[in-house]
Amino acid sequence: MKPYKLTILRKKVKYLRIRIEDADTVIATAPLRIPLSQIEDFLLRRETRIRKKREKLQVYGVFIDLQPDQILLHGKAYTFIHFPQQEKKYHVDHKMQTITRWYDLLNLENRKQRYTTYAKHMLTRRLDQLSHKHALPYERCFIRDQKTKWWTCSSKRHIGLNRRLVKMPMFISDYIICHELAHLKHMNHSRDFWDFCTELFPETMKARAWLKKWGNAMR
Repeated sequence: MKPYKLTILRKKVKYLRIRIEDADTVIATAPLRIPLSQIEDFLLRRETRIRKKREKLQVYGVFIDLQPDQILLHGKAYTFIHFPQQEKKYHVDHKMQTITRWYDLLNLENRKQRYTTYAKHMLTRRLDQLSHKHALPYERCFIRDQKTKWWTCSSKRHIGLNRRLVKMPMFISDYIICHELAHLKHMNHSRDFWDFCTELFPETMKARAWLKKWGNAMR
């Protein structure tokens, strides 16, 4: 593999840690006074681990390796910042990959509730965009917390999407939405369906491989 780009962030932290941002980027978060030689030695000792993660990222686009203070969103690890002093404060910074919230999202029940609220907004908006783009109107959309299905589509042109899709990379949720839109024309999984699905979403095979590899980890 080609060399990766290393970014070193010095912060008021106790321990040195690394995050594999993508196949070409590694971020090292280090204590303020730690010498560069110690950071380089740390990376060298983890060279095999870094290489394996980069290889998986190169194929599937994501590697799930959350720290205790991180939340999975759109296939990336977002650091959660608890801000109880300011009630109702909520902010998602996609550039810095942080989520600020006035109540604790590291609590499982709070996190489930927020995933559902966010999914209803994001997935419905994206469905509307792709439905309009491909001239495939639907009647109703349901966002559900299903255990075994990522999507559904009925003969009444009702589309159901799993709230857990917001954990996945955007290209995966786009594929699943296009998959369901394709069912509005072909209510089966025939060759005609898959040809039409690929027409709507050219990376269908890549998305299916990703789901086969990582789908169960998102449940």
